[in-house]
Order: sequence, then structure tokens, then C-alpha cells
Amino acid sequence: MNGSEIIYAGGTVTLRPGKDGEPEVLLVHRKRYDDWSLPKGKLDRGECLPVCAVRETKEETGMRPILGAPLDLVEYPVLDGLKRVYYWAAWVGKDRGFEPNSEVDKIKWLPLEKACAKTTYPEEPAIIRQALELGPTIPFLVVRHAQAEGRIGFSGPDEERPLAKRGRQQAKRLRKLLRAYGVSRLVASSATRTMQTFLPYSKAAGIPIVGEPAFTESATWDNPRQADAVLEELLRIAVKDHAPTAVCGHAPGLPAMLDMLGVQYRPMSTATAVIVHFNEAGEAIATEHFDSPPII
Repeated sequence: MNGSEIIYAGGTVTLRPGKDGEPEVLLVHRKRYDDWSLPKGKLDRGECLPVCAVRETKEETGMRPILGAPLDLVEYPVLDGLKRVYYWAAWVGKDRGFEPNSEVDKIKWLPLEKACAKTTYPEEPAIIRQALELGPTIPFLVVRHAQAEGRIGFSGPDEERPLAKRGRQQAKRLRKLLRAYGVSRLVASSATRTMQTFLPYSKAAGIPIVGEPAFTESATWDNPRQADAVLEELLRIAVKDHAPTAVCGHAPGLPAMLDMLGVQYRPMSTATAVIVHFNEAGEAIATEHFDSPPII
């Protein structure tokens, strides 16, 4: 390591409803530093930042959060260089109960002002307030399918082309990203390769995959905008039901899909996801782009 290295980390402002209806904020106490802070930790090799934020929160508190919108990042100097922490607003998910561990010996749930006063670090109150101001959001994910077998040498119909070995590995890794955002609805092009992209998460979460012919590559070539009505209805239902939703399509159809969601398209490699966060009024308030983590 050297003094110019950037150390990436992920963390959460995890919230739950308080007794008076006002949200409470989760803080952790690290015995080694005798500090109170938001849960956070360093990025593992081959990991993406949202997955890191969820993993670190779970390891430190025993609770797996469900991510909402991204918050401002925080930078500060450390011995080895510069630490860059990316935060997400998050809500309580599966909770196995807190047990003191090697890093964290205590946790506290506190209302806004008490949490801001309790945290040791001056940059964290602004992040906490930002999460409270955003409120609950609904993630809507647009995914390009994982790497498929090549067209040359495949004798069947193109829509039956399956994922390649690398694509199957990408699909397994994508499962963690979908879980981080608490995806509860899966809709994919009815082609084999798109359905298989969601299959690992579908099996793990017990959520069926709905096949959508309007998202297929052939349908997109015929009319790139014919999927608009389907996508618009999926978004309406996602916002109404507060149901994080993921859709999987093909490269030719992605620009029109994202345009319908109000997102400017940029090239997407296989197993890449664009996450658009909508508020309860159906307004897009944040967008994230995540490449598939490298297969190592």
C-alpha cells in the first residue's frame, strides 16, 4: 500500500419505524476505537459496493438491510491513503438478532437528533439527515442478460440460446445485487438467456420469473418502443405496491427501456444493472449504474 491509495467502502443509514412513528437510525459502537458510527466496511475483492454495504451491515449488526437510494459519499484521509465510503439509505430486512463480535460490541436505535448527536464523526449527521429527507424509495432495476453462448455454432432458435459458463457465473453474482435491493418481482424477456440470468435469484428468493415476449430481441428489432406500455405498467405496480422490481432484456432494447424511465442510455455490458429509484409519487430521484463484478 502507499499513501495515494483509494480504499473503497460501503455503508448504510439503516432505518426502522420508531414507537412514535418517527424513524430511528441504527448506530454501532466499535470497542477498538470507542466510537459510535454508521455501519460500514471495506470492499472485498470482486464485490460491488451495494453488496458490500449490505454485507458489512449484516456482519456488524446481525441484520440484513434492504437498500434504498444512494446517498452522498464521504472521503477522509487514513494511514494508507484516502478512504471513500459510499452510503445508501436502507430499511430493516431480515434480522437474526445482534450478538457482540470482534468489531462491534453494542448497537443503538436512535431518533434523528439523538443519532446525529451520538455519532462520533462530523460528516455522518448530514448523511443521516439526507436519508431521512429522502424517505422510502422503490428501486426499479433494468438488467442486460448475462453472457450467452455464441450465435455461431448454435443450431436452435436464437431465443433458446442459453447462458455460457461465464454467464452462469455472472448470474450467480447478480443474485447478491438483486437481494441487496430486496427485489420482489422478476420480469424477463421470454428468451432462455434472460430467464436464466434471473434463475439463481429466483430459486434463492422463491420468486417466480415472468416471461415477457415484448422484451425479446426479435420484438425489439421490429419495434423498439412496443415494450413501453408493459414497462410503464410494471413501474406503476412497483410504485403502488412498494415492490422493488427487476426486468431483464437484450442490448437492442435497453436504450428505449431506459429512455422510458427517464435515464440516458450508456453502453451496458453483460450482467450490467441500472437501478432507478422512485419516490412514492412515482418520480425518479436517483440512478445508479453497476457493472458485473469480475469473475475471479
